[in-house]
This record gives sequence, C-alpha cells and structure tokens, in this order.
Amino acid sequence: MGAIHIDRRDAVVENYKSKGVPVMIYYAMCMHKQTAFKNLECQPGSFPVAEALSKTVFSLPMHTYLEVESPNSQLQLILEALRL
Repeated sequence: MGAIHIDRRDAVVENYKSKGVPVMIYYAMCMHKQTAFKNLECQPGSFPVAEALSKTVFSLPMHTYLEVESPNSQLQLILEALRL
C-alpha cells in the first residue's frame, strides 16, 4: 500500500489507529508554509492542489516485515474506512 487520498482523512486515520494500524500523515503542512520557505512569502491559495492534498492524504504502512494475516486485511480496512 502507500498513500491514500480521502476527504474524511481525520476520521479514517482515527479508525485505523483505533485498530492498531500505524498510519502516518507526512505533510500535514505544505512545504511552502513551513518556516524554511518563509522567505518565499507565499500567500494562502498559492498552491491550491498542495494545500488540498495536505488535508486529505495519509500513508499506510509499507515494509517487508509487515505482519498482515492476509492480503485482504488492509483492503478490508480501506473498504471499511470508505464507509465511515
């Protein structure tokens, strides 16, 4: 798995965390809004796609030692999250 884009990200992330799935939100703040890029003086809305994605994207765990009972386990979690 990898990055997931869903409008109800926060509810979905909470659902995963309640089930012990270690999900991550890597870019909750767009790069152009971070201190390192302050000198660019970007205004809100300068990068609308990036700003929208920063509110809707999260990542599922992805590594070779992931303990999953079956390949359908994460698929089931995704399908369940979509029903939230």
